[in-house]
Amino acid sequence: MLTIRRIKRVIKIVVLIKGSILKIASKKVKKAVINIPNILDSAQPRSKNFPKRREVKGKLISPIKKTIQHMTDSSLDVAIEIPVLPKKEKEIFSLISWADHQGIQWVNLNELEFSERNCDDFRHRGYHVKNAISAAVKGSQQTAEKILRMSQKENLKIGVHYCSVSFKDGVQLKNRIIRRANHIATPYDIITKDGTFIRGAIYPSDGSLTSLLSLLQKTYNVPLRLLHLDFEKERIELAAWMLEKIAPRLSKQGYHCFIVEEYPTADRLEVERTPIPGL
Repeated sequence: MLTIRRIKRVIKIVVLIKGSILKIASKKVKKAVINIPNILDSAQPRSKNFPKRREVKGKLISPIKKTIQHMTDSSLDVAIEIPVLPKKEKEIFSLISWADHQGIQWVNLNELEFSERNCDDFRHRGYHVKNAISAAVKGSQQTAEKILRMSQKENLKIGVHYCSVSFKDGVQLKNRIIRRANHIATPYDIITKDGTFIRGAIYPSDGSLTSLLSLLQKTYNVPLRLLHLDFEKERIELAAWMLEKIAPRLSKQGYHCFIVEEYPTADRLEVERTPIPGL
């Protein structure tokens, strides 16, 4: 029996509320439904590829507002995602109220987070991390909680969701790593529950990878599909279960054998290395 599933297409409008936009908002927040269109009209995306604002009857029209209106008229589910700036609950709730009247399905509130790129700017703005083990901005979560209570009190139709930094790190990031691992895994990789790879690695003492490859194929009968020449790390990778069988003999021949665990990321961060045979 053939089962057909209808897959909803969802478009997410990411609105980065920068200081200049919030400055405009703080002066104009009287009625939520009126003010946010004015804020969107004044907003200009930073991307060079995004259309520039155009003037209509003496008024600047932002492509952000036009895009949102165009999407809500389509069959797509439209959502808005914004970072939660501390103590900006009125401005953010103004956006949510406006979105509710535009037929937007939900707003996702992201806890504001320090990164390498924004660290200096955030410190200049007076932001601090909320504790010693988190990169989240102090006050962002409390502001998000106020917004959720405000949304509940007003009984809005639109969905309002909050995504904390700890949730992104502990759940979303882990799930992305696991998905990537399943997508790029080779026949010789073992995928752990955390999405890391377990694989064997042999380092030749003389630096010749081609001669080692030939040795593994001809002498140890390792199939080519279970081997990989890693020129970047100057080693040959192979199935860990095969390396465990042949490592004692390879070690006597001067080769250095390890079972390694690493992430399926571009830098292939190595988190553990176990020599075999054991020391």
